Amino acid sequence: MSDCSVKIYFPKKILKGAGLRATSFIPSWIYTIKIVIKNNSDYFKICSLNSTLANGLTYLNNLKVNGPDKDIADYIKIVEPNEKIGNNNLIIFANNFKLSPLSENIITFDLALYDKYTENSIVNSGSKIPHKSTLNINTYLLCDGEISGDSITSESMDYEISVTCDDNKLKINDETKLYIECKAGQYDLVRKVYLKSVLDSGVKYLTQTSNHEPSNLYSYDNRTILKWNFDVVNPSECKKIAFKIKIKNKYNDDTLVKAGDSLINSVNSNGVNNSSYKQCPDTCKCNILVEEK
Repeated sequence: MSDCSVKIYFPKKILKGAGLRATSFIPSWIYTIKIVIKNNSDYFKICSLNSTLANGLTYLNNLKVNGPDKDIADYIKIVEPNEKIGNNNLIIFANNFKLSPLSENIITFDLALYDKYTENSIVNSGSKIPHKSTLNINTYLLCDGEISGDSITSESMDYEISVTCDDNKLKINDETKLYIECKAGQYDLVRKVYLKSVLDSGVKYLTQTSNHEPSNLYSYDNRTILKWNFDVVNPSECKKIAFKIKIKNKYNDDTLVKAGDSLINSVNSNGVNNSSYKQCPDTCKCNILVEEK
């Protein structure tokens, strides 16, 4: 096993938005990738790094190195699609840089996703990148003739939802606020949108606490269902919904809610992309752990 290793961190879902519009504003939906390089030995090591990113991803600067070997930044080269080279992918590489003993260096930089694939080395010129298509990112680190690698996947999104809460650990009878965000890509107008939140039966929805009251509220299979409808989510728009919930002492089947229980609140949504006329569904969930009183 190599003394040196590499690990990639990147969001599981990213919205399209590479700033191709005629605007002076910062492009919408910029994401940061993190590449962690470790030297687990007691000696200096000379390494080389190569990372190939999914077709459609573009580099948006803000390169930083956090760690003892900040001069790694001087070795990093960014190769964007180029007809002379004939590459359709963004490539990041650095050759023969030095890692300090027992060190960890974190490389970060910003990325965004175009609306279309790069074809014949011409960015954003191919077919449209589909909603929920897989984006592969592969990174390799060469050290002492041995290769350490890491590969991750993300999903391209025309439309995305997320849910969070103020506190993921609560006691019985505690209240918290849930936050749902509905976001459209920079290129995509999404119409006829519905949003549905399914609350765990150990959770009570507190009526009239939402900034946007649900259009429909009902019970199904012992769970509370909240539903909203939107005519449209505009390009780069983020619609935000917040409401309060309370942890009950009993589930709807009359069994007790106990410490250690995990209460799952799931959300799903769908709409129609106005340019492709295709649906763009998404799901997410928020877990709340019940603690001792």
